[in-house]
Amino acid sequence: MLDCPRLAKSARNFACECFQVIARDEEFLQPTPSELAAIIALDSLNVETEQDVFEALIKWIGHDQQKRLEDLTGLLDCVRLCLVPEDYFTTNVEKHEWLSSNPVITKKLQLVKDAHAGKLPEVKKNKSKKSAGQEGEAEGDEEQEEEQEELIPGILNDNLQFGMFLRDLIFLINDTASVAYGPMGNYCYVATLSTQIPKNHCSLLTKENQIFVAGGVFF
Repeated sequence: MLDCPRLAKSARNFACECFQVIARDEEFLQPTPSELAAIIALDSLNVETEQDVFEALIKWIGHDQQKRLEDLTGLLDCVRLCLVPEDYFTTNVEKHEWLSSNPVITKKLQLVKDAHAGKLPEVKKNKSKKSAGQEGEAEGDEEQEEEQEELIPGILNDNLQFGMFLRDLIFLINDTASVAYGPMGNYCYVATLSTQIPKNHCSLLTKENQIFVAGGVFF
C-alpha cells in the first residue's frame, strides 16, 4: 500500500517470528493467498510443529470458504506435510473433507504417504540449453539446478523451519548469571551475567518460549 519494499519485508519477517501468536488474531484471516504463501513457505517461520501451519491454513480457508477453497490446492504446497506425524496426517489431514474431496490434492497426499514409507518420486534430469546471451557457465548451472528443484513437489519439502530447532530448556538464575540449560543435548546458553544485580526478581516462561524477568536493580 505504501510502496515501501523494506517495510513489507520487515512486516513479513515479524509475522514469521511471531507466527504462533498472530495466527490466533483476527487480522491473520485478512491476507491475500499470495501474502499468506509468502509467510508460511519461509524457512524462517517460527513454529514448533508443522501441524500449526496446517491448522492456520485451514482456519484461513474457513474464514471465507466459498471464495478461498479454490486456493487450497496451491497453498497446500507451502505446508511441509512430510514433517507432520503419520497419525496426525491420517486423522486430521488425509480425512479432512476439503482435502479428501479434491482429486488433485488426493494425489499430492499420496506422495506424502509414499514419502513416509520411504518412497520418493523420481526426479528426471533435464538438460538446460544455454541461450546466446547467457553469461558464463555458473549461471547456466544455477539455472539448471533451479529447474530440477521445481520438479520436486513443494509438499514434500522436509527442511525444518526455524522454530523447530528449539528444544525444551531449563532456565536457571543464581548469584552470578542467568543460564538456559538443555538437558537433552547437555548444553548451556548464558542469557546474562548479573553480578551487579541483586537476586530480588522472578522469571516466567510462556508456551511461546518467551522469558519474562521482573525486578532487579542496577547500581
